[in-house]
Amino acid sequence: MRLTRISSFFRRLTLDYNVEVSPTIDCKEGNVIVAQSLSEQNVRNHLEFLGGRLGTLAKGDIIPGVLGKRRASRELSGDIPTTLQVGDIVYLLGSTGVLGEITSHDPAYGQATPLKVLGSVIRNGISLNLRDEAIPWCDALSTSAPLVAVLATAMDTGKTTVSQKIVTYFKAQGLKVAYAKLTGLAYQGELFKVEDFGADPVLECADGGVPSTCGDPTQVAQMALGLLTESKRSQPDLIVAEFGAGILGEYNVMHLLKE
Repeated sequence: MRLTRISSFFRRLTLDYNVEVSPTIDCKEGNVIVAQSLSEQNVRNHLEFLGGRLGTLAKGDIIPGVLGKRRASRELSGDIPTTLQVGDIVYLLGSTGVLGEITSHDPAYGQATPLKVLGSVIRNGISLNLRDEAIPWCDALSTSAPLVAVLATAMDTGKTTVSQKIVTYFKAQGLKVAYAKLTGLAYQGELFKVEDFGADPVLECADGGVPSTCGDPTQVAQMALGLLTESKRSQPDLIVAEFGAGILGEYNVMHLLKE
């Protein structure tokens, strides 16, 4: 099957525009499916393309999406369907291409884009998953550079702006600063905001093979520890660790802090 658009989820998981598709769909977090946009006017049809540019998903576009969850209290919440067949309808839960069913919705957010399921992407006969080319997970963190954690009580409260200022300050002291966004929903554009201020490397949950951190708390912790382990390979003087979403939300922030 020929894809017309590829989202930023696939910056690490290499995907060609021609993909092999199976009608059998395993509804597992991170599995890649192909779907066709049914978007009309007055829907949220933004898609973050490879490279991080935020563009528009047109009606008829065929895209690869990743099955995942979202728990945005101010916008919408969604989950992974229990079963999926070719022809079923899923929704764009986030502009990076996370797909699923809507469980609750704030009308002020607007209508999510519906897409018709066309099948699952397979490689060598096996369902493709975001984890297949992700940073390895870890069960513990060995000796590390100091961590500066940035947290808040809710989404859209200025955490990334604070992270930028921290990076700017320590870069001005001649220090090497890494950045990892450990919780939330994956967005490549947010990484650019910190990278532009000199952080290197910059990582987030999609690099660890997770579309969002609403899933299994143990796996979220292992993914986050993997990101921090990867960050310290560059021998930074400190790591800025941003916790996306809110402390009291469902993105496993509190669980990760306890870890």
